[in-house]
Order: sequence, then C-alpha cells, then structure tokens
Amino acid sequence: MVYNLNDLPLTLRVEEVAEILRIGRGSAYELIRCGRLHAIRMGRRILVPRSSLESFLTIPPQSTALVHLYGQQLLGCPLRQV
Repeated sequence: MVYNLNDLPLTLRVEEVAEILRIGRGSAYELIRCGRLHAIRMGRRILVPRSSLESFLTIPPQSTALVHLYGQQLLGCPLRQV
C-alpha cells in the first residue's frame, strides 16, 4: 500500500508505523526505545506523531545504520545485553 503522509492522522499507533515502514512491530518499538523515532505516551498507549515519522523518513541514508543483517547493530541502535 502507498501512503501519502499528509493523509495520515496527527498521531499513529506503533503498529500503524510498523506497517507504513514495512517492519515488524518489535523493530518499531526498538526505534522508539533507542530514540531514532520520537513517541509520546498517553496513558498506556504509545503514539508516534506524524511529524516524527516524516523526520525519520527524511534522514539522509549515509547518516544512518538502519540495517546490518547479521552483525552488531539493528536499526542504528546499540544491542541490548541479554
């Protein structure tokens, strides 16, 4: 599905952001956790402002480490120790 960002609501659920970015829900939460995607908490809900999604999508690719498939980082975030 093709999305026009101007047609999206002002805030989106994490599941909606994951669908738009074509990533898993866990990866979307990881982007929020590490600060690459700004989100706000409204009670128990986590919402991503449309402006935050627009900013994330306009970051130049050379300044990000979005995906390193089998290596040390995922989505530009440091790995958590298990």
